[in-house]
Amino acid sequence: MRYFFLFLFTLTPLLASCKGGYFSCEQKIKDSHSIVNNSLYIPVSKTQRLVFSESLPVGNIIKADKFLGLYLISGLEGFRYPFKISTHLPSGLAVVDDKMALEGKITAAQLGLDSLAKFSEVPFVPSFLSSSCCNLEGLVTSRGIIQKSYLSHFLNTKSSDYGDIGIRIDEKRCITKIDPFLKGNPFHVADIVVEFDGKKIASAERFMQNILFAKIGSLHKIKILRDKKSLNFDVKIYKRFGGGLISDTFLEQKGFYFNDDLTLKSVVGYGLKKGDELLSINGNKIGSLDDIPAAIGTKTEDMVFLFQRDGFQFFVHIN
Repeated sequence: MRYFFLFLFTLTPLLASCKGGYFSCEQKIKDSHSIVNNSLYIPVSKTQRLVFSESLPVGNIIKADKFLGLYLISGLEGFRYPFKISTHLPSGLAVVDDKMALEGKITAAQLGLDSLAKFSEVPFVPSFLSSSCCNLEGLVTSRGIIQKSYLSHFLNTKSSDYGDIGIRIDEKRCITKIDPFLKGNPFHVADIVVEFDGKKIASAERFMQNILFAKIGSLHKIKILRDKKSLNFDVKIYKRFGGGLISDTFLEQKGFYFNDDLTLKSVVGYGLKKGDELLSINGNKIGSLDDIPAAIGTKTEDMVFLFQRDGFQFFVHIN
């Protein structure tokens, strides 16, 4: 009988947390040393941790997702009670760290790699998005919340690659950008995506997951609405090169990676250097990264780029 009461005493905090008390979640985060400066080191097994960090983490890196800043590592001190990612809808949500919890709800779901989820309250960063049972529902970063579907995908797949079909969409499933380098790209800006593999698209968020999580090289059917006319296309999934923590201009597949201020973060060849500032493409002035795909247009051969370095402007021809 004494052991039975001891079991109940041990179980009580967990039961309480499932009813909305997040104190045990705060304590679990603290005991597991899951928050280190601006990074998260979350035990997901007794020997491995899921890390969110914008720089290389401490530990042996098993795999990495450079788009979302996720790592799976080993080699750090283990933790007896790993965090779990539940497949069920949570009864409640809170942003939790090792000191406090803030209850609220998701107001906008994660739309691919470039638009992370939003919370109803101003969250503290970095922290966990947790259910009242301390299940991991997402990671709270300065860019927004990485939701659990992306965490599960990262943990449960061998490859950290994402799929692409050469489009970006908004929350209304309207195409906002197309890849100018994809030969025979059938899509147009302002097309509305309505079906994926013969099924109506429930949401833009779900559609982007279908594309991002698809196997590279797999074939799919897409139905779009263009000027009130339905069109069907067969598409092949290819490897995505940009998005999230990486610039997403479609030039990444050519080896060009940009900072938000249009300076080069990294580049290979063409006599260019890190820090060179992009001014125009094919005579079209560039004011932001979002201007780049439209500025390239259909002229993808012998493109003319205008850069600036230390006040000196120069042209570069890129094939």
